[in-house]
Amino acid sequence: QHKAVQAVRNFSDAAGTTLSIFKQPGIDAVVSFITIPIILLFLDFKVFIFQVAYMIIYYFTDVYTTEKYTVLKNKHNSTIESYFAKLQTTKKFKFEKTLTSNSFKKVTNWGIIEWSLLQNIAVFFYVVTLTYSVYSFAIGSKSIADIILIIGYMDSTQVFLNNISSIKDSMANTKVALHRLLDNNKSLTVDYDDLTT
Repeated sequence: QHKAVQAVRNFSDAAGTTLSIFKQPGIDAVVSFITIPIILLFLDFKVFIFQVAYMIIYYFTDVYTTEKYTVLKNKHNSTIESYFAKLQTTKKFKFEKTLTSNSFKKVTNWGIIEWSLLQNIAVFFYVVTLTYSVYSFAIGSKSIADIILIIGYMDSTQVFLNNISSIKDSMANTKVALHRLLDNNKSLTVDYDDLTT
């Protein structure tokens, strides 16, 4: 049992968090992902290009950072399982405690790096779009209302992308926890079909 007990706990926590966070975007996701770029296409083609570039760069950066996060999270879950398994059998678990602490630091540090990268991408395109909009206003090709509308759309898109990023990280947690659980299936009375249907 030992490691399997903690694997079950990790999977339960990850699945619960994923299910709760998955409800966040709702109908806003459809509006942000489809409607906003179409509106910007007719409002200002250059802003439309900025928006599409922003979404593409953000997405692929998020894919890369999530993949690395998944690797680190898998190692972290493994050390937690070893720590609690040793805790049940002996009082000498200092080594496992150190490994768990170090792996947790790596996960949290990468989480900070990941979030900083994504938010810096958002800030960059926000500044570029705002600068272009202000310049367009200065030369008389745009009104204040246009600028407010464009920045509002940018804000909505950022919220949407942040929600998607959070969902991807939660799904990565669940995926890692599921695989850790399956690695311990010899100690369990359930199989893969039980866990996924």
